[in-house]
Amino acid sequence: MKFMSLKSAAGFTFIELLIVISIIAVMSTLAMNNYRDSQKQYAVYTAAQRLTADLRRAQNMALSGKTQGALVPGLYGVSILSAGQYKIFYGLSDGSSGTVETITLDDVTLSPIGTGVYFTSPASTPSGSQTFTIVNGSYSKGVTVDAGGSISIN
Repeated sequence: MKFMSLKSAAGFTFIELLIVISIIAVMSTLAMNNYRDSQKQYAVYTAAQRLTADLRRAQNMALSGKTQGALVPGLYGVSILSAGQYKIFYGLSDGSSGTVETITLDDVTLSPIGTGVYFTSPASTPSGSQTFTIVNGSYSKGVTVDAGGSISIN
């Protein structure tokens, strides 16, 4: 005759439950950290794409000879205003300038502040080589405009 022990029919012990809950907590923490890192990496990537698109936009406006109302700009460019903001601008032959659009980038740092690049019409040659750096935490991307007018993400 076999006797069944009450202990073996009782289910999970308290220690077993604590171990399972600890494993779930560790896995959740790791998943949350990976998610936050992914968000930082995505913010840098999208900011680099946006800056590249706006540089190409300024280049295309200069190349096409786009007017600003009755004004005929001689150049278009992008200028870094602060760590998270830049503007697309135009310049007139009398030395004055105007802003086409001001863009704010969220969750990233843009440098070097106070620099920019411009393209002249009709040949649309850039002002020179310039690299802009976009950073969020340990993630970074560079956007380079070379002397030939080529724009790339590094």
